Amino acid sequence: MKAEFKKDSAEYKMMADYYNLMKDFWGVEESGEYWTGLVEKTDEFIKKHEEASGGFSRRLGYAFVCRCEEIYYEGKKNKEGELGVENTNDALIYRSKNHCNRF
Repeated sequence: MKAEFKKDSAEYKMMADYYNLMKDFWGVEESGEYWTGLVEKTDEFIKKHEEASGGFSRRLGYAFVCRCEEIYYEGKKNKEGELGVENTNDALIYRSKNHCNRF
């Protein structure tokens, strides 16, 4: 069943913010600034929408951080033939701290 969300609804606002988060961070970078920004903006998104979404914003945020991580490692694998990177960036800390790997 197709849903129509009114522009002032919590769902519409959450999905608009999620889309903007994706636009801002889809081009995955290796820099610490990128990963710190991703984690901070994802936390802001989660906190802003968590209560109204019944926790759905948290799952969306975690899924997006995990996807960015997958893109990052796939790029590393393609460039180097193997991963060969340390698990020390902010997103990995965020992922393990928040159990993102359960998705």
